[in-house]
Amino acid sequence: MLREGSFVAFTRAELDRVHGGMAGPMWAAMQKANELGLQVQGVITGNHAVNSRHWRGRGMDIGGSEANLWKFVEWAKGTNYHEVIYKDQFFKDGHRRAGIGNHDDHVHYSF
Repeated sequence: MLREGSFVAFTRAELDRVHGGMAGPMWAAMQKANELGLQVQGVITGNHAVNSRHWRGRGMDIGGSEANLWKFVEWAKGTNYHEVIYKDQFFKDGHRRAGIGNHDDHVHYSF
């Protein structure tokens, strides 16, 4: 048990996994979006389902040019994603599903 005023030092390996309090997959997706000139439009904001991973900081919407959004989709499909949705493309846990609509102007990415 720690006493008030005491602290535990993190190891270098533990610090290497910290990205501003953000999970590594989320940070990597944001970095890729930035690299492609895209914009993260929402993480915990927006109109999302009650059980959406957005509310747990594990989902984001990304906007930008159509060509670069497609590049992001191709990159995202190579990650350990939960959902990748863009236009009529919907991939969930490594499997293609029927499109769900409402994603014509942005990519939804969650892990």
